[in-house]
Amino acid sequence: AAAGALTAALAALPLVLVAAYPDRGGVAAARASLDLRVDFTARSLRMWAAAPLFGVGAGRYYTVSEAFAPAGMPARWRRENAHNNFLQIAAELGAVGLLALAGLLAAGGGRIWRALRTRAGPDPLLAGTAAGAGAYLLTCLAGHPLLISETTYPFWIVFGTAAALTRPAATPGGPVRRYAVGAAGIALAFVAVTLPARADAAVRGLTVGQPRSVLDDLRGGTWGWETEPQGARFRWSHRQATFLVPGAARRAGIPLRAPHARPDRPVTVAVALGGQPATRLRLRDGGWTEAVLQLAPAPRGRLHRIELAVDPPWFPQERRNGDGRLLGVKVGVIELAGAGAPP
Repeated sequence: AAAGALTAALAALPLVLVAAYPDRGGVAAARASLDLRVDFTARSLRMWAAAPLFGVGAGRYYTVSEAFAPAGMPARWRRENAHNNFLQIAAELGAVGLLALAGLLAAGGGRIWRALRTRAGPDPLLAGTAAGAGAYLLTCLAGHPLLISETTYPFWIVFGTAAALTRPAATPGGPVRRYAVGAAGIALAFVAVTLPARADAAVRGLTVGQPRSVLDDLRGGTWGWETEPQGARFRWSHRQATFLVPGAARRAGIPLRAPHARPDRPVTVAVALGGQPATRLRLRDGGWTEAVLQLAPAPRGRLHRIELAVDPPWFPQERRNGDGRLLGVKVGVIELAGAGAPP
């Protein structure tokens, strides 16, 4: 009776919400939401198809999503996560990553299911943790909670607790188990051995024969391009940002601006080159400042790695403009100089 009442209440909940908030519901809103989900799914599948085995790279979905968005998608949704955690993992880590996640969940889930079926009496703790973990995984079909540390850590704690509560009997591994361990070892060895070659191929594919600058192709830790009222183009950085510059460049000029800087509260930007500290700027007045780096010759095909670390970052919500991002500094168009360096 309790289960039936709960099911009826959950089924009626959408109707109650639509009645209570008529401006938030309706057929048009539902249709628009459904269309967006279809577009997100199609974009994820296109991204996965572009790199089916190993994916486009961990954490790169949001950055490269705009390139796979359909032509008619509104601007605010052109750069967005998948809204389906499993598809996002497939796009970022490919079939290898998706199968690894599925294998982990199946191994733990199978133990939990067998324990629930074979226990002599009820086990509320095991049943509760298993139900909570299962409900969480269902939300991954329409969202991406695994991207949020405040929700992903509790999930893995609960899922691990449920798997540990099964307390399997200690039995020697049979032939099936040995084969599974061997297959997993071969797969891990294959990934490890091919990693350097795949990384080198990815970098070369982005730096050789491409119409766009490597600064756009390999940017990390920045938001998309924006334009100031005066016409200057820039990208917001995160707390940390990385730029890969062609090895042919001998000088890099990096325009920086911190609108939240004040004389009594300067913003420090630590600039590192190749992992080594290069310079440190203290931005005090909110104007543009250029960080100039002299670059040593690099072997053919190699890149210069420039890293920025901003302290303190800025929450624009302090000014009540509705922007919830954590921002570092504005980074203008980087100017390169040197024989063979791109403009």
